[in-house]
Amino acid sequence: MSNFRLVYSARRRRIALQIAPDGVLEVLAPPGVGMDEAESLISRHRGVVERLISRYQRTVPDALGEGTLCFYRGTAYPVQLSCRLIAFDGKFLLPAGTPGAMKTALESLYRKLAAAYILPRAASLAASCGVEIKGCAISGARTRYGSCTAQGKCSFSWRLIQYPDDLIDYVICHELAHRREMNHSPRFYRVLETFCPGSEAKRRQLADFSENHKLF
Repeated sequence: MSNFRLVYSARRRRIALQIAPDGVLEVLAPPGVGMDEAESLISRHRGVVERLISRYQRTVPDALGEGTLCFYRGTAYPVQLSCRLIAFDGKFLLPAGTPGAMKTALESLYRKLAAAYILPRAASLAASCGVEIKGCAISGARTRYGSCTAQGKCSFSWRLIQYPDDLIDYVICHELAHRREMNHSPRFYRVLETFCPGSEAKRRQLADFSENHKLF
């Protein structure tokens, strides 16, 4: 049987499968589910497991090193090893080190790039859409591109800076539309379409970009 991790949650009512960020298959289950039941589920859903693993392998980058391609605003740029410098100038300049240290340096650089581009862009789009936001920040969210509270505070994952500009705009407009509708009702999607024409196509393109490129 393949290696897997059994993860319990008191709030969970059904068993689910996912690949964790470290590449391990996780069985998410309510308390009381045993290893035998988890193994049986994996055996019955081998096709699902294989698709999850395939998707993970397509989207997780190789170890960082000289020449590794990393995305910035939809374009791939190479990593160039440096002594201490962490910067971007058409190349990702990163200090050589352990894989963990280099990924930490890359995330730090991505956060700075995201703050420099996404935050002013969000303010500009908010003004053009005629909505007010009460603050904007860059987050470490892994599964959500952005969020907006009822108070008007927006946040965007640093990972979003890897995507093309038009898709970044789509995510920003999605959150700005919540300033008019704090839901995902038909009215919300009508607002979103006025903020970002062709929004449904952009949503599909966002998913396709994630599927087809190795992103951090």
